[in-house]
Amino acid sequence: MSSSAQNNERSEGSMASKAAKLGLGLYQHSSAVLASFGLAAIIGHFWDIEWKSFLASVVGVWDQTVRPAAAQLFRIFVSIPLDWVGIDFEVPQFVRDYVSVGAVLALSVVREGRRLAKLYGTTRRA
Repeated sequence: MSSSAQNNERSEGSMASKAAKLGLGLYQHSSAVLASFGLAAIIGHFWDIEWKSFLASVVGVWDQTVRPAAAQLFRIFVSIPLDWVGIDFEVPQFVRDYVSVGAVLALSVVREGRRLAKLYGTTRRA
């Protein structure tokens, strides 16, 4: 293989690595922002807060994006199966918010654990 072909392969690999790092960085930032939205929404369940300025838009984004998705998932996985056995139940909004923030946190912990394992070479082998 010629040296120009090797250099081309290295540059393509380098570009893919940079794109992966950029994607991971964007994911990290968006998950952090999403978790902060969720925490602000959960605080609103404990105190009657009239959100103003930036926080109003933060909780508004959570209301428009995460809450409908969480409501649909809980309806599919909890309410409908319980309805099959004759139990009419809807998961309260506070619980849906709490579980949503927990899911973001759990996925972030898993992601960070995988990153550290890759960095230090401590992956488990089956």
